[in-house]
Amino acid sequence: MRRSLLHLTLAVSATAAVALAACSDDSSGTTSTPLASSGVPSATDDTTASSIDMSGVSLKVAISTENALGMFIEQSGVYADAPYDIEWVQMSGSNETIEAVNAGAVDVAASVQVPAVVLAQANSTQPWTADDAPIRVVAGWDILASPGFVLVVRADSDIQTVADLRGRTVSLAKGAWGQFFWTDARTQAGLADGEVEEVFLSATDGRTAFRAGQVDAVIAGHRSGLTLQDEGIGRIIASADEYSTYMTLSLARGGLLDDPARAAAVGDLLQRMAAEDRWIDDHNDIVAEQFIADFDLTPATAEIAARGEVRTRVPLDDQVIALLQEVADTFLSLGSAKTQTDVTIIIDDRFNEGLVRQT
Repeated sequence: MRRSLLHLTLAVSATAAVALAACSDDSSGTTSTPLASSGVPSATDDTTASSIDMSGVSLKVAISTENALGMFIEQSGVYADAPYDIEWVQMSGSNETIEAVNAGAVDVAASVQVPAVVLAQANSTQPWTADDAPIRVVAGWDILASPGFVLVVRADSDIQTVADLRGRTVSLAKGAWGQFFWTDARTQAGLADGEVEEVFLSATDGRTAFRAGQVDAVIAGHRSGLTLQDEGIGRIIASADEYSTYMTLSLARGGLLDDPARAAAVGDLLQRMAAEDRWIDDHNDIVAEQFIADFDLTPATAEIAARGEVRTRVPLDDQVIALLQEVADTFLSLGSAKTQTDVTIIIDDRFNEGLVRQT
């Protein structure tokens, strides 16, 4: 049975912090790593937070318990002594999350997909400006150990390469990373428009159609692709990381950062999320065990999937902006985006200080 984390509010009094730390030991006897000794700079070292009183701040933060970041909030222990209140709000996907940020229902989105962000901007009924954009990108996260999305064919198929899909059918979700990846893969394989029949289905419906033999291939998230392989149904022949960097974004609602205390709290929260990512990296065995229990993965597949959950925070630099713009331009050419957009107007790089991109 999946654990529920819906609307979990972490009280951040000293008593609550001690209580949470006391119960954060995992089943193997490993204790959670305090923020100050986690190898990630202390949140209070951030110049945006060093001298600002955040005690009156409360942040509603959208997360998903479908990924490790949402699954180990309590066990990692890194949020227990935050000098503000955090209400964790469970969301089922990037589109729903962005709608909630756009509407002001949540303050921060911990992790959303790039295409959902750029399409929200491109398809807004009213053009966004730098002054009134309802969402701000405040952090970028590389996920170097995960291919993000994969192209899966049937295990007994004669299809070996992307080019072999000429005259076949592939299921994919429109306006998602998978479509961006597929477009690049198809183009590089020399497949022209129409040479592969594209069937646009949701991720769940696409896997159902694939299992039923209604399509020859499916674009799936990495963990889903591994599951299809485990079931003996599918075989992965290509992955998104062969074509582009795979990353996710953190968002803040428009206007939130105008308040110094709330802006400081967001800066602190991003530091703590980075600390949780380090905890996940250091406890891959625990993550894998949870994936086996929650997603019925085999131990070998769970280990691979757990490694693919580790994120590295990167500065919102020219590389990130170029990737977001490329995604926006690609979806414009595909007809998923209604208007040409300039993604720089939604970038807020005030939290870049101290971040160095590793080469």
